[in-house]
Amino acid sequence: MPLRPRQLKWKIDKNDCWNVTSHGTNSHGYVGIQRKKIRCGAHRAIWEKYNGSIPKGMCVLHKCDNRICVNPEHLFMGTKKDNNIDRTRKGRSAKGEKNGNNKLTRKQIKEIRQKHIKGINQYNPGNIMELAIKYKVNRSHIWRIINCKAWT
Repeated sequence: MPLRPRQLKWKIDKNDCWNVTSHGTNSHGYVGIQRKKIRCGAHRAIWEKYNGSIPKGMCVLHKCDNRICVNPEHLFMGTKKDNNIDRTRKGRSAKGEKNGNNKLTRKQIKEIRQKHIKGINQYNPGNIMELAIKYKVNRSHIWRIINCKAWT
């Protein structure tokens, strides 16, 4: 029987993932637990239980890409850079409208670029500010969109 931190319960699925059933997930989809009055990820707690402490700055990643899985055989340690490379390699990097942090749509990006080009001769340099107000985003974000630094 696998070792369990106190009160942590899971069910094993067909992929041998240990899916936590006793605790909810945070806004990023990871299971959070309380250890010594400090909130931490359940997958990190399991890693420490089976493998020892996690060095400062290191991440515990999932081979199975299942955020509620705490199977120690599905976990591995890496840096934030390793985590980003793993995410990109597995096609989980959300771009454009699929990125949950975006406030704008592809159609709005096209409008912003067209309005800026038309407005260069018609408006004063406040054109960027006008667009920022209209689309309810920061001026610097409009500048990055216009200069293809964002939404390339």
